[in-house]
Amino acid sequence: REKAARGLEYQVEGMVVDNDAVLRAMDRDATGLYVPLKFDKAGNPRLSEALASLSGLAELQTELDGLVLRMAQNLYEGEIAVQPLARGKRGETHCEWCDYRSVCRRQDD
Repeated sequence: REKAARGLEYQVEGMVVDNDAVLRAMDRDATGLYVPLKFDKAGNPRLSEALASLSGLAELQTELDGLVLRMAQNLYEGEIAVQPLARGKRGETHCEWCDYRSVCRRQDD
């Protein structure tokens, strides 16, 4: 499996709990193929924003739960604003390819 994974051209993203047992279970050989961080030559994880404490992950979960609840409440109240994600230097959106463009009737700026 690891040999096949080395040929993949993607980088793992996200966060992982800063716990050696968890990191070893996810990436036994400390290759960095299966976790969103790098290891030093001794196999220790390098400092990274991808490492989080259990309490930090719990805070993030609480914040995300609140966000989802607020979004649901807004939808329930009829607040359905058209706010496409803008990307790139020119602030392009994916509206050109969106299946719902005729429904939201967003006008290009």
